[in-house]
Amino acid sequence: AFFPLACASTALVLSILCLFAGYKPGFLEEYHIITLNTSTLGYNLISTTSSDSGSTPSLGSILGSIPRDLRSSVSNDIDGIIGDVTDKLAAELGIQQWYSMHLMDMCEGSYTPDATAPRARQNVSSCTKLTAMYNFDISGQISNELQVGGLHLDLSAIDWPSGIQDGLNKLSTALDALFVLYAVGTVATGLTILSVLISLFPYTSRLAPFGNWGLLSLSLLSLLVASAITTIVQTEAVGIINKY
Repeated sequence: AFFPLACASTALVLSILCLFAGYKPGFLEEYHIITLNTSTLGYNLISTTSSDSGSTPSLGSILGSIPRDLRSSVSNDIDGIIGDVTDKLAAELGIQQWYSMHLMDMCEGSYTPDATAPRARQNVSSCTKLTAMYNFDISGQISNELQVGGLHLDLSAIDWPSGIQDGLNKLSTALDALFVLYAVGTVATGLTILSVLISLFPYTSRLAPFGNWGLLSLSLLSLLVASAITTIVQTEAVGIINKY
């Protein structure tokens, strides 16, 4: 009886963490399902503005004219400038630098120290309310933030590809199934623990162990299939996002 109890307790903790990851800013953010880096959105606005003032020398030609022993320092300075521009551009547009989807909500935030830093860390600014079978409407979220931002733009102004949302929408059925499987697995795990504890008392039916193993099998199978679906969804989402 103690082995099923130990397995069920471990599965219960893990399934609860999967369900509630990201329920508040900073809580298990690293266990997101999908993360979308939007730190370069709006660069086309800078390019358009720059092109109006005539051609400018490329970064490569500028670095080529600098002595070799100074290039590393200059490159670091340029990276810092680009990172600063990225931060200011996102703030001016009113959008965040990244958006992540969890099982029941979405979180967003910025990169620290900046988006171009080699080991940039995610700083979570906010998360949505927990919702069963959450729909990751990233286009709607960015559109709303752009409209209330300082420039009051729409998605077309920043060349936002509609194909991203279309592709993610095709994964909605798999994501709904993912939530159901985790919910079933969590409930079955809880019932397994309760059943095992009851079976420890004397005069318990001899069929109780079979019930315990049945519930434990349902729990493990649900969580195993859910984990497989998570991997498939992540792979498909990466392919969709990388197209653009």
